[in-house]
Amino acid sequence: MAMNVSKDWVEILMIVVIALGFAVAITSKSVAVVSAIALLAGIFLARVLYETRKGPKIPVILISAGFVIGYLVGTIYGNRLAVLLLFVIGMLLGYATHEK
Repeated sequence: MAMNVSKDWVEILMIVVIALGFAVAITSKSVAVVSAIALLAGIFLARVLYETRKGPKIPVILISAGFVIGYLVGTIYGNRLAVLLLFVIGMLLGYATHEK
């Protein structure tokens, strides 16, 4: 079954972003870098979610989840749960900052 790019763009982009997140995590050589990237990615996602708050959120959430999944799978240095927690903290802080 062939994919239709105009119809399945979210799934295609999610696969690309999973690979990107994996590549970024694999190239990160320390716990500090892994943690900083997770925090900054959470802040960036909060910005995107804030800007698209009146539109459809499912594509943004799926693409962001793809990055997080790829990043967590590729994380060698550091605790994956701590990295996920930093991502969520960054997202919450970023969204709260944009609301004010």
